[in-house]
Amino acid sequence: MPIQPRITLEPGEELAGYRIESYIARGGMAVVYLARDISLGRPVALKLLAPELSSNANFRARFIRESELAASVDHPNILPIYQAGEVDSLLYIAMRYVDGEDLAALLDSRAHAPEGHGQLTVAEAMSLFTQVAGALDAAHDVGLVHRDVKPGNILLSDATLPLSQRHVYLTDFGLTKRSTSLNGLTTTGHFLGTLAYVAPEQIAGRPLDGRTDIYSLGCGMFQALTGQVPFPCDDDAAVLWAHMSEPRPNVSDYRNDLPPGVDAVLKRAMACAPEDRQQSCRAIIEELRRTFRAAPVPAPEAEAAQDQMVSATSPTPAPPDSPPPRRHAPKRPGPAPKAAVGQRRPREPAPPLAPRTRTRRRILGLLAALAVVVAGVLTAVFTSRPDNSWVDTGTQAAPFRLEHPPNWQFHPATDAVMYADTPSHLIGLFTDGDTEAWQRAGKIVDADPANLTGIMLRHTGETQKLNTSAEAADVIRASPAFRHDALGKPAPARVDGVKGWHLNGTLTNPNSRGTPDKIAYSYYVLNIPSGTAHLVFFALPNRMADQDHTVARVRDTIQLPKD
Repeated sequence: MPIQPRITLEPGEELAGYRIESYIARGGMAVVYLARDISLGRPVALKLLAPELSSNANFRARFIRESELAASVDHPNILPIYQAGEVDSLLYIAMRYVDGEDLAALLDSRAHAPEGHGQLTVAEAMSLFTQVAGALDAAHDVGLVHRDVKPGNILLSDATLPLSQRHVYLTDFGLTKRSTSLNGLTTTGHFLGTLAYVAPEQIAGRPLDGRTDIYSLGCGMFQALTGQVPFPCDDDAAVLWAHMSEPRPNVSDYRNDLPPGVDAVLKRAMACAPEDRQQSCRAIIEELRRTFRAAPVPAPEAEAAQDQMVSATSPTPAPPDSPPPRRHAPKRPGPAPKAAVGQRRPREPAPPLAPRTRTRRRILGLLAALAVVVAGVLTAVFTSRPDNSWVDTGTQAAPFRLEHPPNWQFHPATDAVMYADTPSHLIGLFTDGDTEAWQRAGKIVDADPANLTGIMLRHTGETQKLNTSAEAADVIRASPAFRHDALGKPAPARVDGVKGWHLNGTLTNPNSRGTPDKIAYSYYVLNIPSGTAHLVFFALPNRMADQDHTVARVRDTIQLPKD
């Protein structure tokens, strides 16, 4: 019998140019270690796949191919892949190490907290899943299907930040859920890992596309908002049957602080037939935003909103004159849903109350009115803004519209605008390579290097040829500022649902010995009905990675003109 390769390693051992430092986690398909890239000295997350997967020739070939494809997708919310390959009959993948946690661990910690709800607030959910949706759409644009979208594959950076401000990385592209068969169910019908998010077409062994990930994304969003997976059944067969046949559950069965339109959006995302789902992940986010913007806060829910806001820190409010309506989750196999934040708990009818004084009635009236007002404000804040202090440009940047940090200032020019954390406009850096603009940039760096960050938006009236990566590079190179530095290969990208191209690079200061010597950029070029859009994010090279979170947030708010 051949000896299986060993995936249990000790600190100090080396594999494929990486030195093991510590163990991180083990799952059904792999073991993950914190390792050190011996040649570059950087930390990596090194994942070693189970030997039975490495022995499957079809899986091995597709793993290498799709890992390479995933590595080519340049998106701030896709975990960068440094290397993937095979050594000593063992498949491995080296990725950026994220010092944080995954969403599954965070939801679990909340479920075991004293309040025990396991939910995200709407603001948190919208922030995190907007980033996940952008990553998935970017992958789908190049024909890559994730197949395993779930909270455990959503990594969250920097636990010191509020959750709604944390950067999201989607990981584990290219790993299949099948244990042996790549075309259908295994002989035992067994799937590796959790079944809670698997799409019906995966279960049936039908062809998969981006809509498979949309289904799984809908399941993950349902769990994040309710604290429960959509079908909390006792055994695997019941879960498979539920995904294929059972009516989709309502978020409103678990919490009542959301407008009813949320049910329709997530039910559509979790539709059995792929053609009945939204056709992009961004569409889910946009539908939710419109739902939150349009829906008024129902008057009967004022007390529930008040309960939610004060339950953690304030005494329980006085009971109402009559009990609130009871709300029951539908019966399903498995344990009953836990009580959740925002969920209305059934109450016994209150005994008749003595007549209240006019002052008492006035106080209760003011509290109810305050609850309605605060709930309305929270709904508006939670819909689309990453932070309620961010600025909506309105028509100021027409034909573009976006939201940006409050410290970014507006700088207009003839055919471009810039929003940047600087008192001087630097548009010339990215159009004609203006030497005076570089001198102004040097003064900004001398004062505070952190201020050299922002976005330039330029609109040209002529529609350019953008059918290939080479054509996109030619369009970028047409600007004098980009003719002197070697350009990389633009990758497919999407902004506001519009397909285009994206390129990261640096510009060199034409002023000899000038400061700064280089400026890093993240360049998007897309065709819109009225011409071509050029969107250029920028910062100093050693600070560009720190701007990933801000870049992703601003990019996800950009609105482009449509047909």
